[in-house]
Amino acid sequence: MVEFALGATVFLLLVLGVMQYALLSLTEAGVQSDVLAGARTAAGSVAARAPLANLVAGQDAVIALLPSAAFGAAIGAACLGPSGAAAPQPLSCGLPTTCVRWQGATAQPATAVPCLAGLPPATGPGDWGPPPGTLDGPQNPTCHRDGGCFGAGAAMAACAGRMPAGTLRVCLAYADWPATAVDVWVRGSVRSIVPLPGRGGWDLLTVDSRLRLQVEQFTA
Repeated sequence: MVEFALGATVFLLLVLGVMQYALLSLTEAGVQSDVLAGARTAAGSVAARAPLANLVAGQDAVIALLPSAAFGAAIGAACLGPSGAAAPQPLSCGLPTTCVRWQGATAQPATAVPCLAGLPPATGPGDWGPPPGTLDGPQNPTCHRDGGCFGAGAAMAACAGRMPAGTLRVCLAYADWPATAVDVWVRGSVRSIVPLPGRGGWDLLTVDSRLRLQVEQFTA
């Protein structure tokens, strides 16, 4: 009976381990699919009077899709309250809430206006866009590399920093302005059903999905 108990325990752990890694593979595939769906939404034609609207729509799309792939992980974003319930709108979900006027590829100082839901009525569309510090490329002053700099934008800080175990966070940012690409990042961990080793710990399996997608042209 002792031998059977030991053998059955080892066999059960092996079965659970195989199931866990299978679930992790499904999670990673599901998250990648959700990231692509959100990126496609965010990469739509940028409206001149609502330069941040596509980022909001893209982030909403990822947050709505993730629960089916996350297998119980909490979806962390600034637009969710402490209990995980949707907080009152409007909120940025970590996205920039202001726009600045751009001349070509240069942002003009002291021109910031609120524009999360669209430019104020008395403000002409001009060449308004997100502030340089929120961009995910060389136009961001914190980026000291040619190209790249994925995760440098202020809106990506939630995904770049530490986060609670068993939580996934969703971050989006334009790579440059005028927008030619959008970056989507889902990062965090899901809890395992058995204490298996992973990059996040013995009971945490890391998820890290990044995507940069080309943005369509501006529309009036």
